[in-house]
Amino acid sequence: MRKNNIPTLEKLFIYMTDQCNQYCRHCWVKGGPNNSLMVDSKRIIDQIDKAMRVGLKIVKVTGGEPLLAKEELFKVLEHSYNNNLETRLETNATLINESDAARLAKIGIEVYVSLDGCTPNSHDSFRRMEGSFKATLKGLKNLLMKNVSVNIISCIHEKNFNEIERIYDFCTTNDVSSLKFNFPSLYGRAKELQIGSELFSIKKIIKTTHYIETNFLKKKT
Repeated sequence: MRKNNIPTLEKLFIYMTDQCNQYCRHCWVKGGPNNSLMVDSKRIIDQIDKAMRVGLKIVKVTGGEPLLAKEELFKVLEHSYNNNLETRLETNATLINESDAARLAKIGIEVYVSLDGCTPNSHDSFRRMEGSFKATLKGLKNLLMKNVSVNIISCIHEKNFNEIERIYDFCTTNDVSSLKFNFPSLYGRAKELQIGSELFSIKKIIKTTHYIETNFLKKKT
């Protein structure tokens, strides 16, 4: 919808930092421990206010790992939610303690957590951080204990294809609000991955999408 011939800006994706405590093999922004860019919350809030004038409805905050800029992050989340915007946080959840989960519950936002396998081996090897699987599960537990709306994003590739059903079962037995399967795109660090041995071919993506729709979407309904 347009007002005074100005296009509406319904969604705003905010990258708080390019720093991350992981070094994921598929990261399209090439986030990692050696990066240092941090965006000041005041500048972000100013942009949110400007975007609201042209129809902003949804704000998604991510990184890098946004919890590395924790206090700046919460200022942005609180401002967005207090202005009646649908507010989402995308994180690997490894840094979310009970106190953080309680703050997120109080704000009332949706949290999207990356889970790329149901074993330490598959998840940690793709995210290149030893212990990340255990830390992510702990963060998830903290969120769920505080009744935060948790959504799982799982990146599917050749190395974890056989865990799709386990990931689905994990979500259905842990009160997760939604599950989204992604396929790595050939951007950023993912350009280093090999099609066939790591990444799916286009044909395999279509086949896997059909498999997911047939076995899980219909199963849920």
